[in-house]
Amino acid sequence: MYHLHNFRKPRAAAVITLYASKPAPILACPFQVILLQAQSTPGRQKNHVIQKGTKTVPSGRSHNMEKPVIRNRAVFPMKKSITFVLPLMLLLIFSCGCRLAVGSPSKFTIIAVENFLADIAQNIAGDRLTVGPLIPYGIEPHEFEPTPRDMITVSNSDLLIVNGGGLEGWLESGLNTVGGSRIVITASAGLASRSGGGGSAPAETDPHFWLNPVLVRTYVSNILGGLIQLDPEGESVYRRNADSYIAALDKLDQWIEIRVAQVPADQRILITNHESLGYFADRYGFTILGSIFPGVSPDAQPTASQLVNLIDKIRTSGTRAIFLDTGTNPQMADQIAQETGCSVITGLYTHSLTPPGGVASTYLDMMRYDVNLLVDALL
Repeated sequence: MYHLHNFRKPRAAAVITLYASKPAPILACPFQVILLQAQSTPGRQKNHVIQKGTKTVPSGRSHNMEKPVIRNRAVFPMKKSITFVLPLMLLLIFSCGCRLAVGSPSKFTIIAVENFLADIAQNIAGDRLTVGPLIPYGIEPHEFEPTPRDMITVSNSDLLIVNGGGLEGWLESGLNTVGGSRIVITASAGLASRSGGGGSAPAETDPHFWLNPVLVRTYVSNILGGLIQLDPEGESVYRRNADSYIAALDKLDQWIEIRVAQVPADQRILITNHESLGYFADRYGFTILGSIFPGVSPDAQPTASQLVNLIDKIRTSGTRAIFLDTGTNPQMADQIAQETGCSVITGLYTHSLTPPGGVASTYLDMMRYDVNLLVDALL
């Protein structure tokens, strides 16, 4: 849509501001438009160059970002040529070799594959840059299937932040074909992996480092390095923000320790739909008794003997609850609960934040919500 605003000077002039009709994705083009402005002296004309369109960064689903807009201003005679100039401007916009982008205007396009990563990175970037997520809210990264538009978004990025540890297996081959050049930061780089896969399941690398806030300090360090590499002029801002966020992580870690201490040690037993809480358990003294789907990915299907073995473990240990990630089909857990008498607790947010305004709309809120859910069920 178009908004017409009065412009103070020169006389008989107006400014047209163009707004994107959709919040994301939007079209952003590096173009320049030159229009003639009527002067008070007849017959004299002067060239006026309007503001260049700029590259945008991802926003889309991130709760910290404003509605994306494109503002390109053109000065032209008020009484003449309005009906001529508008079609001309639209023609220039859509014929300038535009590229897809998401987010609000910024110097760089920064994408984090998971939305919890985008939140962590945004806290480090602060107001200087905008970080947007690739995977929508509520989508399990293990099961995410990128669309052609998603791969275009990756192709257009200047900085791409991934979790690593095998979580984004679909991306490894895709990066070789999307084209473009970008800095790729693996947030978990440098962390030692624990092995997942219980019972007869083959050992796997567990990528769920972020569910231990102490390990997220490494995420912050790696993301900080990527932002400085991308934008050296903002180093002091990024370092200051990173220090503040690490302090928040330390405070969260202390709070979790106090909260978990309310649960007797022999009751700190976890059964989940798939093995995602290993690093959390290692940090806070929980025992992972097993999982319905044997492994770190929910794709694995349990055998009958594995389910029988899990039921026997629950009966022997007196485990009180089975915990399921939000969106998980509870049918199999309900059957196990009927056999053992334990409870089924749904609604853990482990792989995705909630939309803005939800109970887990930031990484810190997600961790606090999950810990409260776990502790309350085990007491």
